[in-house]
Amino acid sequence: MKNPRSKKSQSLVVLSILIFFSVNLYNDVIASEWVAYGTWNEAFYSLDIETATGTKIPCSVTHLQLAFAPDGTLYATSRKTDSLYRFIDPSAGTLEYLAPLPVNCTGGDTTVSPDGKAVYFTLGWQSPDLFKYDIDVGNIVSLGPITGVDDDIYGLAFSPEGVLYGTTGTNTGDKILYTIDLSSMKATAVGPPFFGLNIELESTTGSLDFAPDGTLYAGIDPTRDYLSPDVYLSIIDTQTGIGTIYYDKRLIVNGSYYYLDSIAIIPEPTTLILFGFGGLSLLRKRRL
Repeated sequence: MKNPRSKKSQSLVVLSILIFFSVNLYNDVIASEWVAYGTWNEAFYSLDIETATGTKIPCSVTHLQLAFAPDGTLYATSRKTDSLYRFIDPSAGTLEYLAPLPVNCTGGDTTVSPDGKAVYFTLGWQSPDLFKYDIDVGNIVSLGPITGVDDDIYGLAFSPEGVLYGTTGTNTGDKILYTIDLSSMKATAVGPPFFGLNIELESTTGSLDFAPDGTLYAGIDPTRDYLSPDVYLSIIDTQTGIGTIYYDKRLIVNGSYYYLDSIAIIPEPTTLILFGFGGLSLLRKRRL
C-alpha cells in the first residue's frame, strides 16, 4: 500500500527546490530589471543603473526632483515652477500639475512614504522645513524644521522599511548621512563627514534613492569640476554612513558626461506565481 504522506512530502521537496532556484534567479536578474530616471537642470532622462548611461526624454517642466511611489507613480517637485507634479508617463516625459509649493524651491529632494500615501520633500536653503503632501487629500503641510543638521537637507529617501534618511550639502556642508525622526523632526548622524571618503568640500551629492534590494544610491561628484561633470554612481551604507564611489560608473547622458541632480529608481521585480503544489511559473514584467 502506498503511503500518501510520502507522495505529499516529495511534492513539498520539489516545490522547495523550485522556489530556491527561482529566488536565486530573481536575485541575479533583478538589478538589470530596474527602471530609473535622473535630472539635471533642464534635462530629464532615463538611466541605466548597470552602465551609468542615460538618454534624454523631452519634458515640458524642468529642474525636477524625482521620487517613485510604491505603485510605480513618479512624483516631482520643480524649483523652476515651484510646483508639485505627477507623471502620467515618465517614458514619454508627460506629467500633470498637482499643487503649488509653499515657498520658493532652491533644491532639496523628494521622496514618497512606503505606504504610498504621502510625498515628502525639502526645498533647499529657502526653508529648513520638511513638507508633506497628502496624496488622497491633496494638501501640503509643513512638519516643521529638521533639527540636528549642519546644513540644509538636499538628499531625502525612505528605506523599504520606512526609515527616512537624508544627506546634507550640495556645494557646502559636511556631506553626512542622517536618519530623520518624523515624530520629533530631529536628525541623527549615521556616519562620518564626507561619507568617510577623500572628497573635497565643494563636492556634491545630489539626491538619494533606494533600489528595491535596499541599497542606497547617490550621485557623487568628488571634485566639483565646473569645467567637466565628474559624477559617479555611488552607494552609501545605511548602517555606517560610509560611501563607496563606483569610479567605473561615471555618468554619461546622450554621449556626454553629465550631472545628477535627482535619481529615482523603481523595481521591475520578477513575479512568482504558485499553482498549488503542482508547479511554479516565473513571469517577468515588461520594461518601460
